[in-house]
Amino acid sequence: MLNRLSNIFKKTHRDFEAFQIEVSTYSSLECRVCPRHIFGERWIFQNMSMETFEKISRYFHLTRWVSFYGWGDPMENEHLFSMIRLAKEKGCLTGLSTNGTHLNDALSGQLLSTGLDLIVVFLEAATHEIQETLIAESDFKRIMAQVEGFVCLRNNR
Repeated sequence: MLNRLSNIFKKTHRDFEAFQIEVSTYSSLECRVCPRHIFGERWIFQNMSMETFEKISRYFHLTRWVSFYGWGDPMENEHLFSMIRLAKEKGCLTGLSTNGTHLNDALSGQLLSTGLDLIVVFLEAATHEIQETLIAESDFKRIMAQVEGFVCLRNNR
C-alpha cells in the first residue's frame, strides 16, 4: 500500500496499461478476414492527423504503453514516426502492428530510430499458400524477407 501511495506522489503511477490508437484505416492488402472486406463501400479510409494525435497525447501520462494498432496499417500514416517519438517523449513504451508490406530498409531504419519498443507483424497464416488464399496481393516471401531485414538492422544497431 505504501508503494502505491508513494508512486502517486512521485507521479510514476499510471492508471492504464495501454492506449490502443488506430492512426490509419488504410491497408495495402485486401484481407478476407477484415471488417473492411465486410463493410465494403461503407468503410471510411482516413489517416489520423498529427493535430488529433497531439490532443490525445495530453493523456499519455496516464498510460504505460501507446499501441499503434487497428484495422488499418499504422505504417500508412505519414505522421507515424513523429507520433511514436511524441509518445516516447511522454515516457510511454510504444508498439505497433503491421502487415509488413512497408518494412523496407529505409522505413525499418526510421522505425528503429524512434525507439519503438515492440513490433508485431501480422500474417494470417504460417505458409505462403494459405496466406495467398486469405489475403489478395500478399507476398508472403517478400514480407518474411523484410521482417528478416528489420531484425538484422535492429541487431546491428
